[in-house]
Amino acid sequence: MCSLESLELCLLGTRGPITDIGGLGISAIRTLKELILIHPDVSDSTMVALAENCSKLETLDIKGCENVTIAGICAFCNHECLKILTWEDVKIIPSEVNSIVLGSPSLYSVVAGGLIQLLAMN
Repeated sequence: MCSLESLELCLLGTRGPITDIGGLGISAIRTLKELILIHPDVSDSTMVALAENCSKLETLDIKGCENVTIAGICAFCNHECLKILTWEDVKIIPSEVNSIVLGSPSLYSVVAGGLIQLLAMN
């Protein structure tokens, strides 16, 4: 898998079998440019590993990652290649988006949805 550039893993409708163990394995794919994770059971430790090890990552799309917090997303602050960041159902409030955007100079697209709207109403 040394030349893998794009990976999409999803299990719609339920939380998938992708855990932090699998997330750490994915972070070993140093050639990865695009990663889409839908309904995995990963946490901030996976996000930190991806940010530290996947230096070529340009697109990160995570949906249904209920255990990922602002700390996991902010692991990508100062990531030199990340251009597109999309998350849904990640526990982040809108004011925290500023730290992500301001800390990531290569970003040109940030899309947030899901629980972010519910947290803003509380």
